[in-house]
Amino acid sequence: MDVLESLVHRAKDLYTLPSVAVEVLELTSQSNIDSRALKECIECDPAISAKILRVVNSSLFGLSTEIIDLNQALTLLGTKPLKLLVLGFNLPDTLFTGVTSEQLVRYWTVALIRAVAAREVAQNLWKCEGDEAFIAGLLEDLGILVLLKELGEPYARMMDSVWHEHADLSVVERMSLGFDHRLLTTALLAHWGIPTLLVDAIAAPRSLAKLKALDKPHAQVARILHLASLITDLVGRHQLNVLPELLECGGVYVQLTRAQLDGIIDRLEPMVRDLADVFSFQLLNELHFNDIVLQAHQQMSSLAEEVSGCLAQMERTEQQLSEIILANARQLTQESADFLAGCQKKNPAAHARQPIRRYHAASLRPPVHEDMDRAALLSKVELAVATARARREELSLLLLKKVDVAKEKEDAIASGIDTLEILTRLRKVLKEEKGISIISSNRCYAAILPGRDRAAAIAYARDLLHRMSRIFANDAIPYYEVPLCIGIASVAVVSKNFAAEKMVDAAQRCLYAAGQSSAGSIKSIELY
Repeated sequence: MDVLESLVHRAKDLYTLPSVAVEVLELTSQSNIDSRALKECIECDPAISAKILRVVNSSLFGLSTEIIDLNQALTLLGTKPLKLLVLGFNLPDTLFTGVTSEQLVRYWTVALIRAVAAREVAQNLWKCEGDEAFIAGLLEDLGILVLLKELGEPYARMMDSVWHEHADLSVVERMSLGFDHRLLTTALLAHWGIPTLLVDAIAAPRSLAKLKALDKPHAQVARILHLASLITDLVGRHQLNVLPELLECGGVYVQLTRAQLDGIIDRLEPMVRDLADVFSFQLLNELHFNDIVLQAHQQMSSLAEEVSGCLAQMERTEQQLSEIILANARQLTQESADFLAGCQKKNPAAHARQPIRRYHAASLRPPVHEDMDRAALLSKVELAVATARARREELSLLLLKKVDVAKEKEDAIASGIDTLEILTRLRKVLKEEKGISIISSNRCYAAILPGRDRAAAIAYARDLLHRMSRIFANDAIPYYEVPLCIGIASVAVVSKNFAAEKMVDAAQRCLYAAGQSSAGSIKSIELY
């Protein structure tokens, strides 16, 4: 059992929905809903009743008269919004215990902005009810709370560095943990019996190409969530560089214009503040949505091209930012390993069983082959792709593994040197050059080569094989043919929508082709 599965098991035991929320979920799932029973159920929880009345009278609904009767509020809301409100604002108290006030302020700021943005996008662009989108936006980050509680200070430090450096939290999580908080969220929501459409929408990949092609019941909500998340990054986290992506995705999904976006954001801030007041949630002080959007538009106009990489006001270089984040990510990786070891020690029998089914684990595909963990490799490449895009530089991915040669040939060329020694020395050679990220597993190595195009990557591969040959050369064998093969995937210009997965798959195919040839074979491909 891995870290994700251990966290899911613990979350099932520790975090359960309040009884009223469970009963509302059961009552509203029936074909013939008993309105009286539903009202009586909600009245059993005065806090929920008060929250429903406050939400109905907030600017989110924009009513001309105040509603003071619960019956009237329930009638006005309808079954679906009621269910979603109860689920969204009646979360287990244990989820929030132990989380610092600063972390909660960030959490609710992001959650409320995304939820309200999702509702506004749904109603104004898709011309549909925004209830599902609202609740999905509100619940999406529950996995963060679980990770804060279970992994503690290392995860909090990593979150701090990601927040201050305006990085992508999910990318760093996948790099250090092998999964991101949304995957953990979907597991918890599925355990609670939250509607499948919402769970699938939250789990959907935030990729324009994938969401554009998605043809599932949850596709619309997933696209709305994508836009709402980009809006949240822009106005909630001051990431000016996401504006071009936001306009591009909105244009593809629903012909979003700048005027429409400005109108949504103009209405967004008072709604978010009103909702925060209703539920007594503290928000970050520096929320000035219109000013932020104006800055982003000005930045786009001045550059007259894709805005990418670091924000203009940042003083550190991208490399320095990555080092800060990576240092915390490495600590988090160690903490997750310690967490897993502790779980196994407490309950070894549970971890001896077959692994449980992972929820929506499409991003955690099978390894590149039996010797390389695809999830770990993909996370590293995602970070490298983002950095290369920011620096506007080339990027290559190089995969190496030992060739499976015939036994008699291996004996002839190896001259007593075993595979372990070859790979041990290979790792040392790879680590000698700064700036290259190395991932290893058993018989395979991956080297991420920033700033190198296809020709430079091939030259590096040839030099690598030559250096390995010289290491094992001796009087009897002046030129030792190292039984290694290499596959290379390169990209000269990393576009906005370039997928790290594409680079990994291409390098894998090249490695396979090289493996079918002789020792020392190099196969490469240029991606566009």
